[in-house]
Amino acid sequence: MSLRARFRLKPDREQDFSPSSGRGMHKQVLVALLDGDPDVAEMYALGLSLRGFRVKTYGSGAELFAAANLELPDIVVIDWDLPAGGEAILIAVRRHNRMSAIPVLILTGLTQTDEVMGGLQYAVSGWHVKIHTPPGALADALVAASA
Repeated sequence: MSLRARFRLKPDREQDFSPSSGRGMHKQVLVALLDGDPDVAEMYALGLSLRGFRVKTYGSGAELFAAANLELPDIVVIDWDLPAGGEAILIAVRRHNRMSAIPVLILTGLTQTDEVMGGLQYAVSGWHVKIHTPPGALADALVAASA
């Protein structure tokens, strides 16, 4: 059972977490979350949406770039462990004429120094290990990166 079903949330439900509602601390930022595991993507999307972010999830770089042509995200979160390769997608984001200046955070299961250094050479705003980064911690990192 999905998290949305378990908590009886409609897939298209948008909650008001704007500062005027008294529940949020920041403007609603559009986060493009690219993760190869739909359950992990849903967990982060739900956690981030409950903290006032608007989140769109993607399972591939092709989906991300097609959507970015319609609506440009404010920040991108990329799973470094994607089958197509998170590094290749990050390079494509940095070369994309409309997305090159958008902050990018890496979310991964990898902790090895050489992997981290590989990602940091592309000017990412942060490297976050999944088991140490619950949705609330990712939300804090997104606020810092989008400020």
